[in-house]
Amino acid sequence: LIVFQRKGQEILSVDKADYVINFISPFSNKKPLKYSDNQLNIKLSFVKQENVELIKRIVAIKSLIGKNMLVPAMSKRLNDTVNGYRDPAGIVVPGIKYRIAMWVQNFAVADLNGEKISIKTTLGKDFNNLSEIISELKEKLFDKLFNAEFPEHPKYAETLSSNNIVSTLTHISQEVANGNFRALSLRSKSFLDTLNLLNDNGDPDVSSNKITQLILTTINAKNGKVVDINKEIVAELNKTPYGLEPDIVYFLLIILNPVFFVQ
Repeated sequence: LIVFQRKGQEILSVDKADYVINFISPFSNKKPLKYSDNQLNIKLSFVKQENVELIKRIVAIKSLIGKNMLVPAMSKRLNDTVNGYRDPAGIVVPGIKYRIAMWVQNFAVADLNGEKISIKTTLGKDFNNLSEIISELKEKLFDKLFNAEFPEHPKYAETLSSNNIVSTLTHISQEVANGNFRALSLRSKSFLDTLNLLNDNGDPDVSSNKITQLILTTINAKNGKVVDINKEIVAELNKTPYGLEPDIVYFLLIILNPVFFVQ
């Protein structure tokens, strides 16, 4: 989860997250709020006054566009200011995106769970945009912490995030629900295979998946009584040592539908 702590507009609480990267505005002097047990605080710095002026320019350009004034010209200027451009001499003038990446890597003050760290040393090499920096920090700082807390969490065939988990699992679920297992895409086969949900013939088979067996044990222990899925299955599998995302649990319940699996 990514949070931006702005002066006078601090976010007081967030939904439970495995980790939080908290970017703190250069204008904010408040102590960072704690959102997660695993939290990286990054206090940004403008470094030079010219960067402050660049931010002001972006605000002014957006204001003009919002007032429908000189929209084509202002839109181009906004793009140049954000993404950079080449001047008439062919020299690249960096935009704010690149500058922010440099601020974070070289000048930001950071701490991980209260311990000061160097972003530059942690990254090990330079990155040109903030998205790459965040991905690298997540992998190098939080994946190890997460794996230590949730050693039974499965490894997926592709990266799942809040942005794509629903669409990814919906696509795979729809293919499985069609019942034509020979027509499964390579993507779906790979995802199911890494979760041990396919047998040697390529058919869905839950017998080798530890988590589906735990779900079945929970259901069978009720002796035909109603199972509270969210409390008795989803919430329990979200705890140590599994740390499963609710969407994954719902996906496994779909796979467990007797119409779709061979046990």
